[in-house]
Amino acid sequence: MLAAYSVSGETSCITGCTCELDRIFCFELTALPQPFKTSARRVEIYLSLLPEIPSNAFKDAPNVEYFHFRQVSIGVIKPCAFPSSGTDINFDLCEIGTIEANAFNNIHGSGRMDFSLSSSTISRIESFAFTNVQGFKVFQIHSIEVELIQSFAMYKFSDIDTFMMFDMNVTEMQSSAIDDFTNVTTMDIYHATFNYLECNTVEKLRSQMGKNFSFHSFLVNCDCGLVWLLEASQRDSELKLEDVMCYKPASLHHVHLKNLTTTDLCSSLSVPNCQNLSPTPPKSCISEVNAGNTLVSNVFIIYLMCYSVSMLAQ
Repeated sequence: MLAAYSVSGETSCITGCTCELDRIFCFELTALPQPFKTSARRVEIYLSLLPEIPSNAFKDAPNVEYFHFRQVSIGVIKPCAFPSSGTDINFDLCEIGTIEANAFNNIHGSGRMDFSLSSSTISRIESFAFTNVQGFKVFQIHSIEVELIQSFAMYKFSDIDTFMMFDMNVTEMQSSAIDDFTNVTTMDIYHATFNYLECNTVEKLRSQMGKNFSFHSFLVNCDCGLVWLLEASQRDSELKLEDVMCYKPASLHHVHLKNLTTTDLCSSLSVPNCQNLSPTPPKSCISEVNAGNTLVSNVFIIYLMCYSVSMLAQ
């Protein structure tokens, strides 16, 4: 019981951080302090080198409404690293290795919060990294370089006013990388360069979003792997290829994709098949806070049972 009380009690400011009213500022951290215990509403971390943001990293900071990471190198963002509800999240000028599956699972913006990932580099966004994302006023990823966005990396988004991805350099975006969007008012994906843009993302989003989906101003690698996009635009008159231009191969540099034919893209017979993938999301993480509460409750129940037995024995 005393141990449970000590966990819940307030402590002084975290080492390496400065506390000011309802804000906590942390500079030049070499690891995220655990437990990260604070009553602050704003957490701001700058100029730090974090090997990881672990699961339930901020379980001891229940009042936080705003996270800001600026000029922070992050090795891995682990599953369920952030609280699920009512939080603004902002990454700016960061270097991120891997955003793992369920890293941003069930995060909810309460209809007024924003999520922003900007001016950063990312090695890999894994399948289901962003899952069951709901209620954000604005969700935006922009001015980033990312090597790999896996299939279903962004899966099940709902009740979002504006979703934007722009000013990006993407080495590979796999099939169905963005999928299952409902009640999203506006989706705009533009100003990006794709080396490999696989099928079953753009056309599925267009069918889900209708005229609220905008896809324009791209540079793409015009080879056999892009035949699907040309054919999809021919099947669906609403899937317009505005300012989608080739940046390679050199023979097609600055040629508009809509002016090409399948033969122009792929003179051989090795056009890749477009397969419909079935999503199999990982199980949602169980909050360590809830697990801890369950453990404390069970210990307390056992204590009461033992106490009752001893009293009866007397």
